[in-house]
Amino acid sequence: MIRRSLANLLGLLRIRLELAGLELQDEIDHAVRAVAMGVVGALLVCAGAVFGAVALVVAFWETHRVLALVGVAVLLSGAGLAVLLLMRRQSRDRAPIFKESAAQLEQDSRRMSGQ
Repeated sequence: MIRRSLANLLGLLRIRLELAGLELQDEIDHAVRAVAMGVVGALLVCAGAVFGAVALVVAFWETHRVLALVGVAVLLSGAGLAVLLLMRRQSRDRAPIFKESAAQLEQDSRRMSGQ
């Protein structure tokens, strides 16, 4: 009886640890993906900004160079802000780490105390 209960308890613990490992791997994958997206996005925005800024300033050099520079600055600031807001929203909408594991352990605890 005790051996069987201990075996069952160890089996539950193993399953819960596997679940926690899966959740941890999911969090690591999310973090790597977020960093990669941030770096690639930043590089693309920077490259586009440089080429766009140069093109606009050259195009309006004789007539509206200050207006062109201000326009480029506003556009780039807006794009940067949009990226930061998107990243913040994605991070905020994520479920807490180990949420499923904690729920399963709570359920196991209730079952064990009810026996």
